[in-house]
Amino acid sequence: MSDQQERGGFAAKMNLKNITRGILLVLFFVATSATRLHAQDLDEQYLAIHQLVQQGEAYITMGEPAKAMSRFKQAQTALLKFQRMHPDWNSKMVNYRLQYLEHKISPPPPKGQQAAAPAKPAMKAEAEGAAPAADKQVKLLEAGNEPRAVLRLHPKVADAFSVSFTVTLGIDMQMGQMPGLNMKLPPMKLDIDSKVNEVRPNGDIKYEMVVKDASIGESADALPQVVEALKTSFGAMKGMTGSGLVSAQGIARDVQIKLPNGSDAQTKQALEQMRETFTRMTCPLPAEAVGAGAKWEVKSSLKSQGMTIQQTTTYELVSVEGERATLKGTLVQTAANQKIANPAVPGMKMDLQQMKGQGTGESVIDLNHVLPVEGVSDLNSESQMTMNTGNQQQPMTLKMSVNAKVEGK
Repeated sequence: MSDQQERGGFAAKMNLKNITRGILLVLFFVATSATRLHAQDLDEQYLAIHQLVQQGEAYITMGEPAKAMSRFKQAQTALLKFQRMHPDWNSKMVNYRLQYLEHKISPPPPKGQQAAAPAKPAMKAEAEGAAPAADKQVKLLEAGNEPRAVLRLHPKVADAFSVSFTVTLGIDMQMGQMPGLNMKLPPMKLDIDSKVNEVRPNGDIKYEMVVKDASIGESADALPQVVEALKTSFGAMKGMTGSGLVSAQGIARDVQIKLPNGSDAQTKQALEQMRETFTRMTCPLPAEAVGAGAKWEVKSSLKSQGMTIQQTTTYELVSVEGERATLKGTLVQTAANQKIANPAVPGMKMDLQQMKGQGTGESVIDLNHVLPVEGVSDLNSESQMTMNTGNQQQPMTLKMSVNAKVEGK
């Protein structure tokens, strides 16, 4: 059998269309991670809520009960919401903390007096999506030079902004003794329109966005079958709408995605991945005042393609001119020793031995907008895994290179 025939048989056996969809989802994850994107894991969310409790206790010590009560009520509202969204996460700890907060907000009456009805969490705070404190999610390493200022997003209601993401992906895949697959995919471009619907008193920004266009460029290096499959899958993203909240500090949450009518089943499987992509489209800013040369670090645990990936992003503030800040960033990703069941490739099981990734980038953010206004980034990763194809175990090495470009309009 010739190399060409063997390669063709390999592509058919692996189901080219499903592999391409898998590549597409990986693309979204890696590209957005490489352009300063951030996601909160559950431990970080709970820690942020706990920080509110600690702030309340500190205000009691300082003799400021009104401020303490405000922190306790914010923590109670956020924790109740956290419990509803993640009922299986450390339920004993969550229940204990809820009971503690109930006691702080509605202490039991002295003996002999009738107990008052239990206080309910403030519905207004819940409706406004009261956010847990984000200070501990961003660690300041260096404050930078004077003059320094606290950087916060502050768009206005009805402000609109458009941005284009263009990504070029290179893939080098070797599986067992089969001929390797080495190709550079064509440029993939998303045009996104965003609009601010509400700016809340606590600084939270409610926004909506829509994918106005999703297009595939030309490439002489990619297999024609892959290009056609990409056009079909990527084109399905056109018309996708999303909405969410982002704090003034750039911490995104509560993102919802709506797929266009008529989306096929496998496109719908990408819903959660797309939600994560939209969630990570903002840059987390430090709580402290910073100047040129400042550095801060963001650590997160990301879930993508069935993998749990540990990510550390370090930012450096190059300059601030008016409302615009120029940032440089480095990204490190690691993952190890886990089983992968990728929904984009049904029926295929993989065991990951290790994954390592490193990237660099430079970007410009405008404090008047939720999304970045421009930037470029490069990321390279390598994964070692074993793939179960039928009754056979095949070792696989996957190397990826990603170049991403962001252009505001």
